Amino acid sequence: MNHPDDHVIFEILRRLLGRFGIYAGVPESIRGFKYTLNSLIVPELTFVRQRYRLLFPEQNNIRGTGIRIDSDFGGSDGIPLVYNWSMLVGAYFRLYDHVFKEDGASI
Repeated sequence: MNHPDDHVIFEILRRLLGRFGIYAGVPESIRGFKYTLNSLIVPELTFVRQRYRLLFPEQNNIRGTGIRIDSDFGGSDGIPLVYNWSMLVGAYFRLYDHVFKEDGASI
């Protein structure tokens, strides 16, 4: 399952805003935007595959970006990375541990 291209998202936003009388062009800044949704691929859920009888091969890897965690930052490093489920869960927990420690919060 793939996320839509940024141009599609901005077109939907432009049309929604137009319904409220707010007219805006698509900003040139979306070209080369570092965190585009269409750079992420998340496997479709099993019930979706079954319900819609999807014919394309099942995807078990997740395409996203790596994470960087240090004393000043915790988040995406913008570098493309393919995860398996175990790697992805581990990355989320490392990031959550860092963020909650920084905020003094606890789960």
